[in-house]
Amino acid sequence: MSDTLTAPVDSRPAGVAIIATALPRVRRRRILAGGVVVSVLVIVAVLGFALFPQLFTTQDPIDGVPRDKLLAPSADHWFGTDHLGRDVFTRVVYGARLSLMATAVAVVFGFVVGTTLGIVAGYRGGVVDSVLMRIVDVLLAVPGLLLSLTIVVALGFGTLNVAIAVGVGAVASFARLMRAEVMRIRQSEYIEASIAFGRSWRGVLVEHVVPNASGSVLVLATLEFGSAILAISSLSFLGFGAQPPDPEWGQLVSDGRNYLATSWWLTTLPGLVVVLVVLSVNRIGRALERDGVRR
Repeated sequence: MSDTLTAPVDSRPAGVAIIATALPRVRRRRILAGGVVVSVLVIVAVLGFALFPQLFTTQDPIDGVPRDKLLAPSADHWFGTDHLGRDVFTRVVYGARLSLMATAVAVVFGFVVGTTLGIVAGYRGGVVDSVLMRIVDVLLAVPGLLLSLTIVVALGFGTLNVAIAVGVGAVASFARLMRAEVMRIRQSEYIEASIAFGRSWRGVLVEHVVPNASGSVLVLATLEFGSAILAISSLSFLGFGAQPPDPEWGQLVSDGRNYLATSWWLTTLPGLVVVLVVLSVNRIGRALERDGVRR
């Protein structure tokens, strides 16, 4: 008897075996692709809410009908009505504009300031790098929401101030990533060749470093967009964002917390919209990240 262990032989034809092996991968890719498609559709719908709310509802987000207060979700009121008789779905639709505008301001602020710091620190190095990175370390040492809360208390209430506060909290992530990308790219041979041929460091940055580093930073911006939605909604929930009667997603969740026991839809449905949008943005960001890794 031979002591040698032999692998089991697949009795199926070669073509059948290959197909059987490939099918799980194809199914997995289809599921992943389907998830991205659904996520994109969700984001397109929310952008439609923000840009063309009249296409999705004909009701007024501010003035309600008192006799229709606290109605449960139905065909007439998809998300029910609040304590003033206002249609909750209408307020979610109109609230998309404030929420997305604030989120866009926060991400753009963090992107511009953070990438600028990262580019300067990564390319100049030395004392400049040390000083800028110590500033970034201070920002990283404080939890993002706590830092944003401190800043918005100093600046005052309002959607714009909340957006700036959240943007400051995102600066450190952009700065760290951009610095790492710049330091990686600056070691490339074509960068050294450009400098040897007399190109200024500003020219090298604009023509070579920034374009090659932008891919990873744009993926981070997509992921930060979802985080910013949560942070802005949280600050609005605490009363620092848009003030009543203006609709904003975090404020809608806050308005319904006093009626949670009897009118669950006031908090649950706007909250589910926030969760769905954040998950969709993160799903798209992860897909972009994987695509970048493969490339």
